[in-house]
Amino acid sequence: MAGIIRIAIWNVNSLRQHMSELEISLNDQKIDICLISETHFTKSYFNIHVKLIILFPINKTRGGTAVIIRSNIKHHEKQ
Repeated sequence: MAGIIRIAIWNVNSLRQHMSELEISLNDQKIDICLISETHFTKSYFNIHVKLIILFPINKTRGGTAVIIRSNIKHHEKQ
């Protein structure tokens, strides 16, 4: 991928309640990478179109982070 990469950061305070808002914003603003804090997810799964999601859940209903990467960006998860 060449050109400008658009990155967004969002403290979402419960991603489940803002899923449709997130998907619309990512597409409208053409965001390539989105870093999300306060997902409040305890399991590492959710669906959004044309994106790779990497979740870092915790075992509490507070906290949690996610990284959303557009599928056309080459990347790998470092273990």
